[in-house]
Amino acid sequence: MSRFRRVPRQVRRRYLAALAVLPLLVDEPDTDPNGLPVLAVERIGGRRARFSAPLGQPRLRVTFADTDPAVLGSVIGLDGDRPELRVSTPIHMDWAAANTAAVIAAATRAWAAHQRHCER
Repeated sequence: MSRFRRVPRQVRRRYLAALAVLPLLVDEPDTDPNGLPVLAVERIGGRRARFSAPLGQPRLRVTFADTDPAVLGSVIGLDGDRPELRVSTPIHMDWAAANTAAVIAAATRAWAAHQRHCER
């Protein structure tokens, strides 16, 4: 086995170790369907919305803990003054239209909490 086959596991282990010092806004550590660590969970519109951050991108992925399909989409533009919800699963369009403001507000709070911690 070459050392290159173990790189993703090593990278993931280091990432999770670095993430362990961040203040997660969840009761129990969890991961989203793509394996990203969940940074915050909020109940919005009767669903548990989970927020996770892809590396190096000013956005939070939004997934559901108790709904199938789990992926809603992303809140983008969190580093600017006009964040937007981008829905990637059409089946959730009606729910997203009714709860866009709440999802964006929750994502903005989670993003701000983690930015404050990173700037210390």
